[in-house]
Amino acid sequence: MRREKDMKKILFLHGFFASGSCQMATALKEALDGHAIVLTPDLPLHPKAALEQIRLIIDTENPDLMIGNSCGSFYAQMLAPIVGIPALLGNPHFRMTHFLKERIGEHQYKAPRKDGNQTIIIDETLINEFAELEDNQFNYVNPYYKDRIWGVFGEQDTLAHYEPLFLEYYNNAYHFPGGHTPSEQEVKTWYVPLAIKMLMKFPVHKERYFRHFKGGMYKYIHSAFDSETQERMVVYQALYGNMSYWVRQENMFFENIERNGKRFSRFTETDV
Repeated sequence: MRREKDMKKILFLHGFFASGSCQMATALKEALDGHAIVLTPDLPLHPKAALEQIRLIIDTENPDLMIGNSCGSFYAQMLAPIVGIPALLGNPHFRMTHFLKERIGEHQYKAPRKDGNQTIIIDETLINEFAELEDNQFNYVNPYYKDRIWGVFGEQDTLAHYEPLFLEYYNNAYHFPGGHTPSEQEVKTWYVPLAIKMLMKFPVHKERYFRHFKGGMYKYIHSAFDSETQERMVVYQALYGNMSYWVRQENMFFENIERNGKRFSRFTETDV
């Protein structure tokens, strides 16, 4: 058994009604015990707060892989190209607003949360917050991640049917004979082998390089916060000329842009 400091780290992002103590989180921890550290935080109800918390965890824990389920996969897909981490998307729910509109009202989380608050309120404010993210959820798709973001889809899933949409952007889709929320055995039989394969195939690079659409090569230095607005920025260095350092808003650095009727990444990640 490897020492803990030598182990890979996996960040698991649970679904909307779940928590970090859900069955899927427990199964991942059990199956990967001694092989990888599985982080299973409780995510905030509101999507922007959830994304902010996930980013802070990534900043401090430096995981090697994200595994999401349903709404957690919605988050993982958006973040993977930004944080430079491969992701396994379980039954990704790319249209959370459709899911929420049919469930307006008070509900309970299906697994205990650390803060003891088990109540969920679905209202128009929450739906609008998800709608804003949905409209931009594929803005950061980068060609480098077409093979580094995998989807796994339950053949009996009655809630999310987004494999065709997934395949518009990514290349690797797998099936398992289960529903929207996999059982403990399905997690161990299907998810865990895929996770191990991804950890072996896609080690997270300590250094990241990008090619601007005009041709210039750059080295990603670090993310940073604007001291006045708290907005995330990217610090990067030109690999030509006088090797100047630059700062750009993170969403602008990673976004897709349109020129002459074509849509593509402003900066495309590369191995060199």
